[in-house]
Amino acid sequence: MDFAHLRDVKLESVTEAGKDWQAVAKAFDQARQHIEESVLKPIGTWTGTAATGARHSFGEQELQLQVAALELQAVQKVLDGFVQAVTAAQQELQWALTEASRRGLAVDANGTVTATPTPVDQLPKNAALRQEAADSYRAEAAYAATLTADIAAAVQAATRADAKCAEELGKLAGESKLLDGSGRTGLAGAVQAATKDLGEATRLAGAVEGDAVPTDPAARSAWWGALTPDQRNLFLDAAPWKVQGLPGVPPLEEYYKQLAMRKAGIDPSKWHPDQGLDFNDETVQKVYAWYQKLWDENPDFQWAGMAKLAGAPVYGGIHDLDEFIKGADVGGLVTPVPGVGLLSTMSTDEVQWFENKFLHMQKDIFDDVGSMHAAYQQYGVAGIEALQQQDQHKYPPELVDAWRDIDSGDPKRVAAGNAALLEREQTKVLPDSYRDVENYHGPVGETFAEVLSAMTKSPIPGGKSFNGYYGGEWSTWWDDRYVTDTNDRMDWIRKDMLPKYQQLLKNPVEAKTLIDTPLLDRADQYEILP
Repeated sequence: MDFAHLRDVKLESVTEAGKDWQAVAKAFDQARQHIEESVLKPIGTWTGTAATGARHSFGEQELQLQVAALELQAVQKVLDGFVQAVTAAQQELQWALTEASRRGLAVDANGTVTATPTPVDQLPKNAALRQEAADSYRAEAAYAATLTADIAAAVQAATRADAKCAEELGKLAGESKLLDGSGRTGLAGAVQAATKDLGEATRLAGAVEGDAVPTDPAARSAWWGALTPDQRNLFLDAAPWKVQGLPGVPPLEEYYKQLAMRKAGIDPSKWHPDQGLDFNDETVQKVYAWYQKLWDENPDFQWAGMAKLAGAPVYGGIHDLDEFIKGADVGGLVTPVPGVGLLSTMSTDEVQWFENKFLHMQKDIFDDVGSMHAAYQQYGVAGIEALQQQDQHKYPPELVDAWRDIDSGDPKRVAAGNAALLEREQTKVLPDSYRDVENYHGPVGETFAEVLSAMTKSPIPGGKSFNGYYGGEWSTWWDDRYVTDTNDRMDWIRKDMLPKYQQLLKNPVEAKTLIDTPLLDRADQYEILP
């Protein structure tokens, strides 16, 4: 902001904008109250899994509206602070300009105040009077300099207020939940969605819980066919397990995978692990970004925070494999790494197979544990219970108990529930793939498992590497400890990685700083090849 801008700026528009933001915040708060009074209280009398899911879903909407109202109030406060600061600066500027005018001093376009000396031919001939005129000019010049400094200070204060306002608004925009995919503020759509009548949603959610959904196959199919697409989506939003088997309704497990991909912003057409890192790179990064978002929004999702941290060495390792395939000079490393040279004995196709396998493993984890996070976000424990009811072998009762622990809010139970998800990831989702790695092309797989074990580092600050946990640098090579072995890997995770992660979580600021560090920045620390 410069002198002319401060002198001429009209703050009425900013004041009105603040009032507009305040009005929108009020609309959000009214919508929140509407959900609480017209939806959550009536739903409170229902029982059963759908009621639990509906309460969780609408409860999330109420919370989001509350957060949105607070965000908008914060914007209004920033704008109010800007107006107050600039108004004060304008008052200081106007005082200086008034003083300059009163004293007959000139003010140029840059805000510099100057005194005009009396022309020599107009000075009195008397020496004393000439001296008096000179002294008067010096005094006026000094006062002009003071006014110039006052004007500069006012401009600087306004400039600081402008920069601070921009910084705060930028920060709010970056953290806001009210942005559309292009980064623009989607207030119009958000207000419309927030203030629309929820009677239809309430009615349909009640129908899901009650007897309105026919059980006779023919009647059930006719009932479903008579609904509009929006009505079908409302049933899916309320309880997808109630409409399984109907046209257009994917199996529950698949529906949760699709839900997770939507929440993570993933395009399924861009996720094919068999096509290598280059094709899948955008999706791989989005997976870890979503894990970060899960933890940021709900620190009880401790597994998600740990998964984000683990993404750095995983991504770094996959990147190294990709660079090797593209011709990186292993022998030319500035710091030779024992074991990596063994990769030189493998063909490009063999290394590509390992790269693709790890991309598959990343997707397997997302499809299983990641999709359950999306289901819990949307439906609460009821969403997990529905999985268990459909496939008790794949989703045993103890898995539901783990999510009940996470849902409890009790710190010890939350930690135990997340540890159970970690156990599931490592002992149910990944073992078959790790066995494939060990057994691939006979000695090739064993060689790779040796290299992988020697290279595996902990993603947790202060954590020991896999081989370091078992005795020291490269010790796993001769004591037959492989990170691909479930028992060896879980012993390291249970006794070193997990306790150190739980210790990290006791310092929320440090944990957030680390988990929120961009994936590529942390992955650089784990990569070996340039």
